[in-house]
Amino acid sequence: MDEELFERSLEKLWIHGGALIDADGNVAMGAAGWQRPYLAQRDHLRDGATDTNPARAVVFAAGVPAPDPQNQGRPRMDVASDRFNRPLRSLAAYNSEWDALHDQLLATLKRITSEFDVDNAVVLRRGSDGRYMYVAIDHDGFDPGDRAHIHDLFPATFKATDDTWQAGEMMHSRLFGGRVEGENYAQFVQINTPLKVDDDVVAILMLNKFADPVAAAVRMKTMRVTALSVGLFTIGLALFALLSARMMRPLKA
Repeated sequence: MDEELFERSLEKLWIHGGALIDADGNVAMGAAGWQRPYLAQRDHLRDGATDTNPARAVVFAAGVPAPDPQNQGRPRMDVASDRFNRPLRSLAAYNSEWDALHDQLLATLKRITSEFDVDNAVVLRRGSDGRYMYVAIDHDGFDPGDRAHIHDLFPATFKATDDTWQAGEMMHSRLFGGRVEGENYAQFVQINTPLKVDDDVVAILMLNKFADPVAAAVRMKTMRVTALSVGLFTIGLALFALLSARMMRPLKA
């Protein structure tokens, strides 16, 4: 077994009473019946945790688990919160809220493609590695979290997206398209709009329009998308919160 995986497993056993560890690091088998509270807590985190009865997590002090003198020095457990300091609900609750918000976002993107005469409407967010991933697209074929394949097909589109992220301003690109990987693609132009939280860009609304004689008029018309961006911002912020909140924020003593 991998050493890091072994240490994490041993720590979980220690937390829940399945193992005993003394001050010298010696390990012994814990008391019988430790599985019941462990399974109950696991099921609570998966399906039962609510705002009024949130999940619990280990309390950390100075970067290490804080001991609980009333529980043989095992790590102290307390009510957990997510990265937005809200009570940590169950994974099922976050997934349900995500599905509802994602459906609402898809409906908004489809409305944008219809009202503003563009061919695609996409919301992207930037990963920690600097690459962009899909949050939602107005058509099928992609899942949230998929890497933005358009940046692989047309590397210059990455710069167009990233320039918008860095500048924090709406921008439109030059024409892209042509023959790539043995396939011909129609020329298209992009209009990128940053979605912000407290002046920080958290996502990009990317509109694609195939080039035609009215392309310039389309770019002017899409400036009206700002009106829809208010609603899109609210949905996008909630989705951004859900994506982040799925990771528990370590508690501090």
